[in-house]
Amino acid sequence: RRLTYCNRHHYLSLTLQAVCDHKRCFLDAFTGTSSKMHDSHVFSLSPLSKNIASVCQGRYHILGDAAYPLREYLLTPYRDYGAMNKQRKGFNFEFSGTRVLIENAFSTLKKRFRQLMYLELHTIHWLNKFIISCCILHNLCIDYGDEEPDDDNDDDGAPNAIQWENCTDNHSDKTDEERALHKLGEIKRAKVLTKLLQSDCGK
Repeated sequence: RRLTYCNRHHYLSLTLQAVCDHKRCFLDAFTGTSSKMHDSHVFSLSPLSKNIASVCQGRYHILGDAAYPLREYLLTPYRDYGAMNKQRKGFNFEFSGTRVLIENAFSTLKKRFRQLMYLELHTIHWLNKFIISCCILHNLCIDYGDEEPDDDNDDDGAPNAIQWENCTDNHSDKTDEERALHKLGEIKRAKVLTKLLQSDCGK
């Protein structure tokens, strides 16, 4: 069973899927799947995928990287096939500048709780509990104004480390339902792009 959770570097590796706010506090966290699993599949297994429409009602949405499926409430960047116009490039630039908050949150989490890189727990159940507990403590540190650690060495190559990897392959919708949901995502993303352009014109 342990081999199921070993990555291509032969380290124990779990995926932590999370959503954060502007303060880098975690609003949602889901773990327990092998990092061999595509991010879009991890998302489909998470409670968030079932509840996202009720969580993000109306004009709200979550930003995800290109590995996630484009949906009305889960926006992803435009794909660049070599002929992307400047409007879409501008959208992706603004998108990346906002989505980087979750990358910063993950980085701070690792620096605050170095034990995440050297876990010796022997069951996935306890690994999950430990990781989620660290996410909760991370939020408390932010709420109480605890300063972020200065150490920039993530040490991802350490033996027995929990590896932190991003799957960057673009998701492909295959069923009719998925394609319909993707279309709703395209419409929502186009509306956001239009608002960004209008905002730029008003400056």
